[in-house]
Amino acid sequence: MRKLFVVALTVAACGGGHSAAKTPHLSNVAPVHAKLSGYVLVPRGITLRDRAGEDGQHVRAYDSDPADPANLGDDWVMQAVGEEGEYVEVENVRTPDLEPHCYDAISGLDGLHLRLWLRADELRAETTHEARVDYPDGTSIVLGGGVAVLRSGATDNAGRPIVTARVDGLVITAALPPDAIGTTYQPSAHLQGKDDATDYLGASPPKQPLGLGDDPRLGVSGWPATQGLYDIVPRGAVRLATIRSNCAAVRVRVPDEQLGGAGVGYGHGGGYGVSDATYVDAGAVLTWPDGRDAGVVVEQTLVEGGFIGDHGDRNCFAQPLRSREERVDDDGPPKPRESITICAKNDQFSGGGKIHEPPLP
Repeated sequence: MRKLFVVALTVAACGGGHSAAKTPHLSNVAPVHAKLSGYVLVPRGITLRDRAGEDGQHVRAYDSDPADPANLGDDWVMQAVGEEGEYVEVENVRTPDLEPHCYDAISGLDGLHLRLWLRADELRAETTHEARVDYPDGTSIVLGGGVAVLRSGATDNAGRPIVTARVDGLVITAALPPDAIGTTYQPSAHLQGKDDATDYLGASPPKQPLGLGDDPRLGVSGWPATQGLYDIVPRGAVRLATIRSNCAAVRVRVPDEQLGGAGVGYGHGGGYGVSDATYVDAGAVLTWPDGRDAGVVVEQTLVEGGFIGDHGDRNCFAQPLRSREERVDDDGPPKPRESITICAKNDQFSGGGKIHEPPLP
């Protein structure tokens, strides 16, 4: 299981009288340092901050190295809203808005729109837009915008950089046009095929990468999240088959022995109940403990990590970056260091739990 540790951040919410329907998305409000725009991928193992620079609060949800190829694609979808020096200001994207994207949101912030900062050089490289490459042997690759890639430093015979991409269970090593690689992107339409599968991959991953082009460095390994094969075409001793997922469509050389077998099903674990819970209400305007604006509450959000302290008419609470479902294998409540502490006006909490009243000494 992935080793975890997180540093607590503090946010505060103030003001009232707002309804969720009237609360603006923060990205529609001009940031102070607006330069950068578009969506970005943020590795889960990097440090997020409440301001540009090394001062203030820091939070880190996973003890993982973003440069490790094994962690490629273990990223959050966020929206770039500005930059200051070597730092980028980002806003979380909520799960209901993920449909055109390829990865997950910060689950613990799903009821909020919250702005945070990170170093620009910590952003994940990704496809900037939908990219397609066709090879003379009939194989091809199409990657949607916003697929995480890792540069190898090598190029193919056409001078295109060779990268490794990881998405939808597939690990793809391919050469892409230089302008298709960057650190901001616009999402593209999903590539999942709608036609019926004509055959299926075997239930076990192939022992060797499936062929892509005539360059032995290129190929597809891992295992697709969707098991169907489409457009199978005989080609000598092998077949060309297109594997489609939401964010990738690859036509690869597939040996006959890899065909056949049953698809794989996936299930989801359940959550657990909450009693005597306290919620921060939709419409609350979030601020950091020092009073700076931090975000808004889009929908009523459970206060999970407990209250941290009182700031006059506001109360600060610890909100974990990981949701309860994501912590299902953990024992007990979220640990203090894996939470971002946020605050709200006293009258913007509801439910059966208790807040600090009267103020803490």
